[in-house]
Amino acid sequence: MEPKKIITNVTMLVKAECIEQVLPLAKATREQILLEDGCETFILNRRTQEPNTLVLLAIYKSEQAYVWHNEQTYVKDFFAFLNGKLAGPPIVDYLEEV
Repeated sequence: MEPKKIITNVTMLVKAECIEQVLPLAKATREQILLEDGCETFILNRRTQEPNTLVLLAIYKSEQAYVWHNEQTYVKDFFAFLNGKLAGPPIVDYLEEV
């Protein structure tokens, strides 16, 4: 039986005065995440009508790959960098492929 994929959709509202600081690190972190063996997809999006809202769509091959991803220094560093730069906590939705 194939391992169950982990699919996440993360929405983050970045404070307007911080978006230009956050975007370069978000893009650099995305490039590192795309190199992970267990990452199938990682798409960094920005809402057209709300350019300070970032939406991340990620698909990991398994729960083990997702756990490993969350333990990486660059992921922890990115979320630490966001401290004080978001208008609220990130909203994480876990999705299921149908």
